[in-house]
Amino acid sequence: MKKVYLDYAAAAPVKLSVAEMLCTENILNQVGNPSSTHSCGLTLRGKIDQARQIVGEILQAKTSEVIFTSGATESLWLSIVGSFSQENKGQ
Repeated sequence: MKKVYLDYAAAAPVKLSVAEMLCTENILNQVGNPSSTHSCGLTLRGKIDQARQIVGEILQAKTSEVIFTSGATESLWLSIVGSFSQENKGQ
């Protein structure tokens, strides 16, 4: 029997081209904190900034508007706080 996955709120299949991009030797061997100023951190920060630029182009958004989070809870919290912040600016 073929399995059907319906909980896309929890996880979704990864597109093959995305998996291939992530599984390059460079990514698999690069370890570091992208917020640090050492060479590994700066390299990873560059990769995150590049991803932010690509996502921004796809969504037609400024790179400063693209925020990566660790999961749904953090994303929802940011959207709620952000909507209240925008609402208060208008008053």
